[in-house]
Amino acid sequence: MGAEKQLDQLLEQLKIKSYTHTLPMEEYRSLYQDIPLFLGYCKECNNYGRQWVCPPFDFDPDEYLLPYSTVCLHGYRVELPEELTSRKYTPEEKYTLAYEVARIVRERIDPLLLAEEKKHPGSEAFLPGKCHLCPDGACTRLASPQRPCRYPERARHSLEQFGFDLYRSAAELLGVPMLWGSEDTIPPYYFYIGALLTP
Repeated sequence: MGAEKQLDQLLEQLKIKSYTHTLPMEEYRSLYQDIPLFLGYCKECNNYGRQWVCPPFDFDPDEYLLPYSTVCLHGYRVELPEELTSRKYTPEEKYTLAYEVARIVRERIDPLLLAEEKKHPGSEAFLPGKCHLCPDGACTRLASPQRPCRYPERARHSLEQFGFDLYRSAAELLGVPMLWGSEDTIPPYYFYIGALLTP
């Protein structure tokens, strides 16, 4: 069996455990949001200004959140098989693995969060991480001239793009610390956070 096919089979067997925590939006913003700090991190990301869901925005993030009074955090702990956690990785291999895991996990959890959004009129789902709907470098934000998003019914922002501290949110609100692994290893699990914001 080829290494690539073996990896695909391992990733298809990923086990996902869900966590939730609900709190007032005002409280979450006052304790866990720091837009200047996390905007600085966003500027170091390759997706900054290259995806419609990513900063810089043509709106004020603070004003964007004003209609919402409550946030329900949805955490997803993704256990990684020992076959993956017991070996060493180059930086490129770690990035590729993290990307593939995120892609598979998002295929499972994004529809769940969007379904919750449909159940609650006026709400908005925030999805974990970058947008996966278009291939890298193919977002219409990069077109000349720019064109509107191809998938407005499915594309959503993420909490970190609005300056929320997901590291602390995971540990303090959802009870699952985010782990990073070492320079050449991966952690035993990845942890993703989405949310449903309601009026």
